[in-house]
Amino acid sequence: MSQIIKEAFIMSKFDDFKDQAKDKVDEVKNDKDKQKEVKDQAQDKAKDLKDKF
Repeated sequence: MSQIIKEAFIMSKFDDFKDQAKDKVDEVKNDKDKQKEVKDQAQDKAKDLKDKF
């Protein structure tokens, strides 16, 4: 029984995370400045990873 409760809890957390991610995507879609900022952050992260390896 506790396994079922644990799985339900994990799924509810996943759903919360999924909803937050969807909200963030919608927010960025509607905000051109935010799009540029996120793009720049992604490029910086990619460059950092490239430098590490």
